[in-house]
Amino acid sequence: MNIYEDEQLERKLNELTDQLGSLVLDMLLVGLKKLNNESEIYQEFEDAKTSTDHRPVPF
Repeated sequence: MNIYEDEQLERKLNELTDQLGSLVLDMLLVGLKKLNNESEIYQEFEDAKTSTDHRPVPF
């Protein structure tokens, strides 16, 4: 069958494009959530380091 003879081709391609768009968006959101989590962990380390840098030396 010739692809130009398939009357449902445009609908099928639109559905496929929508599914791929949703998948890419989901992957982007997961990546952003992970990046945010890693950033929070890094900030906690930086805060801990900063608080110990400003402590007076006991001797």
